[in-house]
This record gives sequence, C-alpha cells and structure tokens, in this order.
Amino acid sequence: MEDKKMKTKASIGVVGIAVFLVLVGAVSAVDATTVSVEPATQTVKSGDSFSVDINITDVTYMGMDQALLNFDPTAMQATGIVEGDFLKSAGTTSPYTGIDNTAGTAIFCYSLQTQGVGVSGNGTLATINFDTIPEAECTFDLTLTNILLADGNGDPITVDVTVDGEVKLDNTPPTVDITAPEDGHWFDSEDVVISFHPWDNKADMLNYSIYDDGVEVANGTAANCSNKEVNLGVLTECDHVINVTVEDYAGKTNSSEVTIHVDLYPPTVDIMSPGQGLIYPNLCARLNFTAADPGVCPSGINWTAYSLDGGANVTITGNTTIEITTPCDHTLIVYAKDEVGKENSSAVTFALWPGDVYEQAGQTGKVNGFDLQRLAWAFMSEPGDPNWNERADLKCDNVVNGFDLQRLAWNFMNDYTVICGPV
Repeated sequence: MEDKKMKTKASIGVVGIAVFLVLVGAVSAVDATTVSVEPATQTVKSGDSFSVDINITDVTYMGMDQALLNFDPTAMQATGIVEGDFLKSAGTTSPYTGIDNTAGTAIFCYSLQTQGVGVSGNGTLATINFDTIPEAECTFDLTLTNILLADGNGDPITVDVTVDGEVKLDNTPPTVDITAPEDGHWFDSEDVVISFHPWDNKADMLNYSIYDDGVEVANGTAANCSNKEVNLGVLTECDHVINVTVEDYAGKTNSSEVTIHVDLYPPTVDIMSPGQGLIYPNLCARLNFTAADPGVCPSGINWTAYSLDGGANVTITGNTTIEITTPCDHTLIVYAKDEVGKENSSAVTFALWPGDVYEQAGQTGKVNGFDLQRLAWAFMSEPGDPNWNERADLKCDNVVNGFDLQRLAWNFMNDYTVICGPV
C-alpha cells in the first residue's frame, strides 16, 4: 500500500513539472523580446526614397538600445537616422548614430541619461531613411546585427527574436494587353466586356484603372499574369477609346487601348415595289427597296436578302427582279442586317395575274383581246421608248417581244377572279 502511495505521489510530481514547463514555455513564447525591421518587405521604384522602422516588442525595463542595419550600398544609400519615440518617452536620451554608405551599414545607439529608469512594451527604436539608385533592380536584404539592449540598471536584456527585412527595387514597368474586344469591334445593345492580361516582374497583384474616352469607369486589382474581365455595361452610341492602365507596387505604370464602336439602332427597310395589295400582269416581282442604318454612328448595312412565300432567304445586294411562275397571291419579305448584327425586315403582299395587261374597270382579271392589243402597241419597245409599257413586259427582261406574246397566249382567256378568287 505504501509503494502505491509513493508511486502516485511521484506521478503527480512528474505531471506537475511537465505542466509547469509547458506554461513557462508558453509565457516565454508570448513575451519573447523581438527586434524587427518593418515593413518586413516593400517594393520601391528605383530612384525613389524609402524608410524602415526598427521596432521592438515585449521588452521590460529597457534603458538602452543599439542595432546595426546592413544594406547593399550599390543599390541604396542611407540618408538619415531618426530616433523613435519609445525610449525617450521615459526621459532625455543620449544618441549615437553612424552611416557608412561604402560598407553599407547604419548604426544607432540611444541611452536614457537617468539611471534606474526604463521603458516596457512595444515601440519604435529608430527610423532609417534611404535613397535608391535609379539603375538598381532586384530584391535586397536589410539585416540586423550588433543588437544590444540593457535595462535601467545597465544589465543586458536578451533579444529572443530578430526579424530582418527586404526591399524590392523595381525599374521595370508592368505590361498590359487587351485581349478583347479587338480594335475596331462593333457593339450593339449589349454589355461591353473588357478582357486584359497584366504582367509584372515582381508584383503578385497590380492596380488597374479603365478609362472610357479619358474618364475612369472602373478600377480594382488584378492578379499578375492572369486574365481579368471587367463588364462596363451598355455604352452610349458612337466611338469609344477604351484605355486599361496598370500600376505595380513601385508605382510604375503602363497602358493599352482599343477603339470600339457602338450602334444601338437596327436598320430600316422600305419596299417601294411591289406595292402592298397591288396586282401585276407580269411573271415576276420587280423588287425595289431601300435599306438604311440610322443613328448617330451607324455601323452600315452588312447583308440584305429576300424571302418569297416563306421560302429560303436569297442574298441580294440591291434591287432585283424575281421570277415567279405561279399566279395569284404572294408574300415578299426583305431583310437587312447591320455590322453589329441588328436585323430588321419589311413585308408586302401582292398578286400576279399573268397576261392581264389592260387596266380597265370591268375587264380586270380577264385576259382577252384588250390585253393582246396593249401588248401589240408596245411590241419591240424598251424602257425609254415612247410606246414602252412595263405591264406588257410579261417576261420581265425589259423588252416587249415574242416571248411576251407567247406568255400572253399561254394565259389567254384566263379569268383570275375565278382562278385566284375575287379581289
């Protein structure tokens, strides 16, 4: 029984020591006195100035501080050292600073003039200012050495952690390529989406701004070497110069631009011939129409076509004559499409009564001697002749001859009011 009690006490003692060590370690980790370069990293345009702070955290009863910062003198030159507010918050300090721009060192040492006085907590020991060499470009280390701390009684303070820094000198501007839309692209009533590809040799992210005719319309950040899309919505009609400008961490910029065109209005189509509801004696439709693209900045007509009686579209470039072999009612639709793809159409319904050359009340719809007489009067005529009669040109080839006489004979004595129904 006694052995069991001793073993139990021993176990408790071991556990207690272990817990104590863990707690001590946790407290030590939390309260570790740290001297650091801040910011730990920064990007600076070559030729510009920058500065770093030498900071301390979790220090107790400090009465003196010293540190030496090492840098590359071929890339930068130290221009000054300014004491921070932390130590002198407890009283007057005695300073020592030294800069060696050949060796690449900047050292400072500050001590409170009163013994038995110290500061605790976090703060800035010093700020070191630099000018950079315009031609320098790379990542350069800023390392701390010769760090000494003492308390208000002159005893050393242990520095648990040292955090060095770096500065990236950037002499190369970023690039940006607009991948869409292409220069000269036409848009209609649709969103304009700008796609671009930014690149920089150092930055992970770049700032961008998008300008429409010199006015900023969008901005943000884009990942380096990525494909970024920005929706500008529907733009106003006419030309737009779209500029994409990117900026890296060093403030260097570059841009790219395209000119796009916006056409918000569809084309118009007007059919002059055949006329709506009219009856023609010919075996054709003489199609005369206009297609126009209205608006302030029209893109222009890109395509025209017609469809007869629901048939396939037939592409045309202007007025044309359409051969039709069947009499009675027909429907003709003319289509027009502009450069941006907007489409419009116009339709007419008309009738063909082949051979019914004579227009006279009571005779309309009947092919007989009256029609033969009118064709004879116009025989061997062409447009411009005094006896020209377009209604007698049944074949629609701009001359009245035997072909037209033949077609009248084929339809002689037809009564289209019976064949096609009453008007």
